[in-house]
Amino acid sequence: MPAVPTDIDPYSATFYVVAFVILGAPIVFLVIVALAVVQRRRTGRVGTTLSDLMAGTGGFALGSLLLLDAPLVVQLPIFISLTYLIVTRSRRGRRVQAGWLLAGAALPWTLLWGWYVALALVGVGVDPQSASARFGVGAIWLAVGLWFAWRGDPAPAAPHPAARPGQPGSRAFGSIAEAIRDAARIGPFPAPELAMLIAVVATLLLVNLVLPGDLPRLVTFAVPILAAVLVGTEGYVRAWPATSRRAFEAFSWLGEWELARARELTGEGVPTSKRAAEAWLERRPVRREEVPLRTEILLLAGRLDEARKLVADAPAETPVERFELASLRDLVDWRAGGDGDLGGMTAAAGEIVPADGDDRLRAEVSIATSLVRRSMAGAVPDGATAVAPLVEVRERLGARADGQIGRALRRRMLPVLLVVLVVFALALELLTGRGLPGL
Repeated sequence: MPAVPTDIDPYSATFYVVAFVILGAPIVFLVIVALAVVQRRRTGRVGTTLSDLMAGTGGFALGSLLLLDAPLVVQLPIFISLTYLIVTRSRRGRRVQAGWLLAGAALPWTLLWGWYVALALVGVGVDPQSASARFGVGAIWLAVGLWFAWRGDPAPAAPHPAARPGQPGSRAFGSIAEAIRDAARIGPFPAPELAMLIAVVATLLLVNLVLPGDLPRLVTFAVPILAAVLVGTEGYVRAWPATSRRAFEAFSWLGEWELARARELTGEGVPTSKRAAEAWLERRPVRREEVPLRTEILLLAGRLDEARKLVADAPAETPVERFELASLRDLVDWRAGGDGDLGGMTAAAGEIVPADGDDRLRAEVSIATSLVRRSMAGAVPDGATAVAPLVEVRERLGARADGQIGRALRRRMLPVLLVVLVVFALALELLTGRGLPGL
């Protein structure tokens, strides 16, 4: 508990109430999440009231964990998670949800230290200055959260091409990924990350309960982490809601093919930042077979005029090449703030035969991604609605994209989660000598 005054019996009502809150708050939150999942499956959406309730109870559950007398290395991830959720919800214009998250997180701390202030007033051995100061900190954050929730969500921002992905009018890279992730949210929480967190914590607790205590320290250190990595990754992969999962499968099926072609042509991966794009462009000469790849890297580098000229001068002899150029013309014009040319893409795709071949299906996925971009640039971007073209074309892919989400995400999540848990465990081991909780 957080510096509970020593004059108070640790087995008093205060101790038991705090323990009950720490254990019970996550359970209440999970019940609300379950209700939200049911509602989403029935209606396709989580209502505003239930979303706000999820935000409040989720914040309360995380805030309750801050009542634990744990080292900074344990409490810091809680602060980071809360801050990330509050900031991202606020930036997406969900000020009410951000407010309830903050208010819920501040409430356990405020109530506890408010009780200590009350004890000090009746003469119990509590330092009144310390209790009042801590109560004041919690009360301020509680008031700020309630104020944000009371103000309501702001009016949607005016559309602007330079806005961040997910904002009205945005022409930035990442809009499609943002749409897919937005469709994966259950209220204010991303379902994959939430499932991964629950799976990791539950696995760590369960494995440590069943492991014999007389095993070598290396075993008791490594086994829970490895089990948590495997179960957490699987939880992340399997928790994507149906709409976002199928949209991801279609988008990733095309993306994996494009990455494989890029590696085959260049012998290396593709840049993911403006600086890396500039370096790639400087060291590689223009080659005819690399026109599609080079165009997208020019766009990443912000060199729109060069990208437009490269596409205008590129030859196209086959239906597939003509579609690729039509797709690139649409993309370049779209990034530059124009309307693009969906009609040209659709006409070029119709020339690719057979209609159920991989080349034709890749063209149709490309058209679907262009439609998603346009939808996410609307006045009120909504990922669950925007990904509909990708979900529709996914049906045509059939078995081609089966299991694509697992193939794409497992190899990315496994090493990331392993590194995070090992670093976290080593930090705890060094700072506290205890390892992960339960180790």
